Amino acid sequence: MKYTWKTIAVVGVLFLLMIRCTENEDIGDTTDLDTTYFPIAEGYEWVYERRSPAWSGSRYDTFSIRVRSAIEQSDGWLRFHLEGGSFEDVGNPAMINNDQVIIFEGLDTIALIPQVTDNEPSEISVGYTGDTLNLTYITDDGFYYYSHSTRRLKGVGVIFQEYDQYLPPYTQVHYEESYRDRLLYFRKGDTIWRY
Repeated sequence: MKYTWKTIAVVGVLFLLMIRCTENEDIGDTTDLDTTYFPIAEGYEWVYERRSPAWSGSRYDTFSIRVRSAIEQSDGWLRFHLEGGSFEDVGNPAMINNDQVIIFEGLDTIALIPQVTDNEPSEISVGYTGDTLNLTYITDDGFYYYSHSTRRLKGVGVIFQEYDQYLPPYTQVHYEESYRDRLLYFRKGDTIWRY
């Protein structure tokens, strides 16, 4: 009889340990940014080629976005400060609350590994093309029309982004500002991912 109780106790302890390990692995998955569409950590750098429809000929600029600092708090909040530029969908700094990324400068949140649902606000579009996450935000403040759009690859981040701002067609004044950024390469320590 004592042997039976010892066996039950050992099995019970093993079961509790298995549950505990599973819980820890689940928590680890949501904080492992390299498995998400939002991999932001210190030492990461993205180099982009920028073009604008307003520029004549084949003119383009290059710029880089680097993670200057990353802070993880005890409650799971993460905050990242970028230098050299920013991402159209999360701005600079970028913020993550547990597994929710604050996108478009705090207008809404989206999961680190987002799921497309019917509950998305109409002005923010979330969709997929193959393994690429597409995020778009369009707004009209009554005078200017704004559009922010990005394409993100899991483990790499933004591979393309664009921004458009212009006056509506019914106005007499013509004003337009826009650019398109294409990722040239992404650096993570000694690893380089080229487009």
